[in-house]
Amino acid sequence: MFATRAGSAESRSLGLPPLSDILAISSSGQSAILLESRSISAFERAGTLAEMPLESGAPREILNDVTAADWAPDGKQMAVVRYQPGKQTLEYPIGKTLHETQGWIGNPRFSPDGKRIAFIDHTARNDDGGAVAVVDLAGNKKDLTEAWSSIRGMAWNPTRDEIWFTASALGASRGLYAVNLSGKSLPVAAVPGTMTLFDVAKDGRALVAEANERVEMAARSKDWTGERSLSWLDWTLLADLSADGKTVLFTEGGEGGGPDYATYVRKIDGSPAVRLGEGQAFELSPDGRWCVVARSHNGGALFLVPTGAGELRQLTSGNLTVYGPTWLPGGIGVLYSGRENGHKARVYLKKLDGSAESALTPEGFTVARHGVSPDSGSFLAIRGAEKQLVLVPIKGGDGQAVPGVDANEIAIQWAPDGHSIYAYKYGTPTSPSRISEVDIKTGKRDLVKAWMPDDRAGYAGFDIGQITPDGKTIAYSYTRVLGDLYLVEAAR
Repeated sequence: MFATRAGSAESRSLGLPPLSDILAISSSGQSAILLESRSISAFERAGTLAEMPLESGAPREILNDVTAADWAPDGKQMAVVRYQPGKQTLEYPIGKTLHETQGWIGNPRFSPDGKRIAFIDHTARNDDGGAVAVVDLAGNKKDLTEAWSSIRGMAWNPTRDEIWFTASALGASRGLYAVNLSGKSLPVAAVPGTMTLFDVAKDGRALVAEANERVEMAARSKDWTGERSLSWLDWTLLADLSADGKTVLFTEGGEGGGPDYATYVRKIDGSPAVRLGEGQAFELSPDGRWCVVARSHNGGALFLVPTGAGELRQLTSGNLTVYGPTWLPGGIGVLYSGRENGHKARVYLKKLDGSAESALTPEGFTVARHGVSPDSGSFLAIRGAEKQLVLVPIKGGDGQAVPGVDANEIAIQWAPDGHSIYAYKYGTPTSPSRISEVDIKTGKRDLVKAWMPDDRAGYAGFDIGQITPDGKTIAYSYTRVLGDLYLVEAAR
């Protein structure tokens, strides 16, 4: 973390440890700091909230598992966004919930009079689409805009009694917009690139960044040295890696992907990618002939899309918010996490013989990636509300907790012998990503691979990684952001 003065090219370090972030500065000069932040989704970090005088002194820790915060205008208390398994809460004062969501809450900001808190209401985890909303101190929420494809960065403009935000209707080329409390929106400024608003001063000057923001994809293997780039367009998100390590399935989620994203497959030898159609990709079938795709314009329904010749097939009706599908052995069906409105997620089974979907777990459970055991699918790896990894018999019966896999790791693959699971831990700009093999009975773990991108300029952290069952090849996506900080004066 650094500080600089307007009009100066000099910066000075604040002396805080890595993975710290600035959240807000009070009217009395106290700063709200996030310490020891960790990635909890593609766009969020959670850590320990602390306060510290801006000019000198050490931070005083206040609250764990915070993602965002803002000072009230009097500088005495803070509104916070607190992360809990399965939900996030906007609280003011701390402990009093004003809004709760199963998505995520971005950029909470007090109105100048302190009567309202504006925030970005993101309906889906791992997606930065959302809308500007306000909530009063009694918990009455009002949406001010429709949903944007990408919306990050927001602040009140005290000179106009309106909210400024940076958003894009397509892809991630965000521009600067304003909306008043009546819901009337107007464009303020645009640049060739991606804008992110950080703050607006009392005199109306806006602090923004203009950046080249990309998600890139690469692979490593014991068969070659170094990293092999597999990026295609501007937002290449890994979905799956074939069991033989020869093919990657991915989603293009930026400008090139279009409003409903696009699904691609690509050979890992670097040959050109093949566009399979619209939608967000999830997982390849065991034989590689099909992939599971969700399409938002069909209500988020799941489809089976052929990777070669074949016809599209709808799998679910779209009456659930669906994520994380995984195949049964032999490709006879698909398991997925589904959530009804107002309910927590549970795991469902849909066989390809035309039978109706059925729920396998109570609410509060999600299926792990490649979560079905290789021994003819006897067990399913699922996550509970406390992020504990549990193995449950698919035919019914008591579950068995897996020791040694912590809450910040993702189970991504079974080892071929069915006795251990590969667990993935997100990397950060200062620490490598790690894949470990964990014994499901004893919790004994062996590190399989730890790595960082070969080119670390602008590297902002990993998204997801995948490994072949034999542990020989890995593929992964990561974010790269290169940008400049600007002070926008006399906008509009």
